[in-house]
Amino acid sequence: MGVKFKNNKLRVLHVIAALERGGAERQLQIIVNNADRSVYKMGILFISYGSEIPNIRDDIDLLQIKDYYKINLFRHWDSIRQSIVSWQPDILHLWLPEIMTIPSAIVGKLYSIPILSAQRRSINNSGSMYQWIRDRSRYIQHVLADRLVTNFDTINEPLFYRILFHRKKGITIPNSIELKLTSSNLVFPDLLDEQKIFKLWFTGRFVKQKCLPLLIEAIGILKKENYPVVLFVCGHGSERETLILKKLVEKHKLEDSIIFLGYRKDWHILVKKADLLVLPSIREGMPNVMLEAMALGIPVLVSDISEIKALVEHKKNAYLFHVNRLDSLVNSLKELYSLGELRKYIAQNGQEFVQQLVNHRNMVSSYENLYQELLMSKKKP
Repeated sequence: MGVKFKNNKLRVLHVIAALERGGAERQLQIIVNNADRSVYKMGILFISYGSEIPNIRDDIDLLQIKDYYKINLFRHWDSIRQSIVSWQPDILHLWLPEIMTIPSAIVGKLYSIPILSAQRRSINNSGSMYQWIRDRSRYIQHVLADRLVTNFDTINEPLFYRILFHRKKGITIPNSIELKLTSSNLVFPDLLDEQKIFKLWFTGRFVKQKCLPLLIEAIGILKKENYPVVLFVCGHGSERETLILKKLVEKHKLEDSIIFLGYRKDWHILVKKADLLVLPSIREGMPNVMLEAMALGIPVLVSDISEIKALVEHKKNAYLFHVNRLDSLVNSLKELYSLGELRKYIAQNGQEFVQQLVNHRNMVSSYENLYQELLMSKKKP
């Protein structure tokens, strides 16, 4: 039985920086769009819309901080305070980044608003002082929060967070998957003997943790050994990262074998032309691209990092290679090229495995139950 709350609806205010195409943003949209509107009133406090118009239900309140005072932090924090106080939430659900979530957590604590704080995976041993500070600064909101939530196993998180997670009765809720199968106007390049060509696919940002250079090196080795392979790269990154990748392609003379498609929201349609999706990541949060490809019946070759091993089984519903090992990646590609039946077996099992995750109701119900538990625990004397 649900909790009684003002105006007969439980008001949940989500706090995030932008309504764009990131993983956290997509999960937020799934929650607000699929929550029981007879029970919940949802709002989103944010700074910018991003590059695309978000697909959000008309009854969701969008509270945009239009004057983003990045330099004047006091004015920025006061804008957040005014927005929260005026909307009068029963619960604050904090997503990211810290420039939004930390001041929101402080406001929630000052005004006795129950706080649910989400954790994004910490970036260990990156060598970046910024990332180290970012990962530690979010402990402020976690300490102030009443409950913690993740979408991944916390076993590899720093000890302090794991202690907090235990003390605050943290819960892990796996992501849901949203597939937008629209039409595509992309004309693929003509490939000679297309039936014989081993068509590989990569989707992701051009950042260090996605380890795309390793895959480019692997393609270079396969081409030298006369394997008929083509890699389609769907994604984008900074000008610097993009230039590094394209220079690596030129170095190995792979201009005809590695095709950059840029960022495309219709990649779910395009990937159906591929024989294999390859994700050589050295770190992942929730590997949404992998799961989405599996849902489409595409076999996947992925690195054996803990985040992925916790979800899939080698040679059953995915094929795993040793993370950041060029020899392992190359040998895996050779085996999967030769064994078409193994690819079909992995694809079929992967699709069956992911079907349960496509049902948004599972994830949304978990969050709805968590909201109810959070409010009940705060109402206890």
